[in-house]
Amino acid sequence: MQLDSESGLCDPSYLAWLNYWDAMSFARTELYRLFPFRRNDLALGFGHEDWHWNAWTLAEGVPHKPAPKTMHFKRSRKGSQMDKVNCTGGVRWPL
Repeated sequence: MQLDSESGLCDPSYLAWLNYWDAMSFARTELYRLFPFRRNDLALGFGHEDWHWNAWTLAEGVPHKPAPKTMHFKRSRKGSQMDKVNCTGGVRWPL
C-alpha cells in the first residue's frame, strides 16, 4: 500500500530503514529534471535509486501522493534488479 506523505501516518525517518514508495511514479517533467534518478552502482552497494529519489524529494518538500482507486501488482524473478541488490548485501546510500 502506498502512503500519502502528508498523512499523519507518514514518518520521514522511516525512510532510513524502508521505502514507502516504489519507482512507479508520475509528475510534471520539471520535477524529474530537478531531481534526476541516480544511476545504480551495485559494486558500491547502491541499488535502490527509487528509494534514494523518494527520500531526496520528500526532504526537499515534494509530497508523495498515491493515485486514488488504483492498484499495481509485481512479480519477482531471479536475476531482477532487486535480486541483484539483495545478493550484494546492499547498504542504504547516505542522503
